[in-house]
Amino acid sequence: MELKKIVSEEFLTGVKGYTHPDKYVEIYVNPNESDFESARGDDRHKTNQIRFIADGKAKRVLIFSVEEIHHTILKELHIGSDYFEAFNPKNRILLGSAIKRGNSWFMAGSDSLQSIINSMRKEIAEQWEKDYAYMVFAEDWSWVNKWIKIDKEMSDLKKEYDLAERIKEMTFLSAAVKNILLKEKF
Repeated sequence: MELKKIVSEEFLTGVKGYTHPDKYVEIYVNPNESDFESARGDDRHKTNQIRFIADGKAKRVLIFSVEEIHHTILKELHIGSDYFEAFNPKNRILLGSAIKRGNSWFMAGSDSLQSIINSMRKEIAEQWEKDYAYMVFAEDWSWVNKWIKIDKEMSDLKKEYDLAERIKEMTFLSAAVKNILLKEKF
């Protein structure tokens, strides 16, 4: 166990893929550069991307092929028995994708978080979505930057979240005016 304290990166496990059941998906924890390259799998010559899960409770980053979906990995790691349970704020997870630029990996987006923000803009977000978004933006994710540079993308997503919150509070505006404001982003 003493060695584990010194070495922070590790191969965690592999799972049978959901999107490609004939493929084996490797999951790496707190990856080094060779882990990033391995996690890219068959994507290596296409988009230069991976998917990641930042685990706020354990302060670890898990990466895997962009060709696999987050839900497969969440189920394997026993983070929520279903999609909605995975987004319970008590799990303190951030899902995203990252792209390699130069020698660094940068957050390229978070489909799940973007979808929740879009639901909030349309005022159709459910309470679990609002709770999850609140947790994400209340949490300090700066430790993730050691592996994936997330600050710019998270800042952009936070601005969209704040805008969705402000629009929601303007109950006196018509839907048409709210749509104009959302397009102009003030």
